[in-house]
Amino acid sequence: MEKPVKEKIKVIDIFLAVMIAFCAVFSLIVMLVKATGLVD
Repeated sequence: MEKPVKEKIKVIDIFLAVMIAFCAVFSLIVMLVKATGLVD
């Protein structure tokens, strides 16, 4: 019972890490675009 639970938690942790990284990169790109004045 323990191993499947650990695997599930590991997958969720990886998914959360990817989502956080994606959000950070996306917000950074948005800030750069706004700073360069390409978007009103």
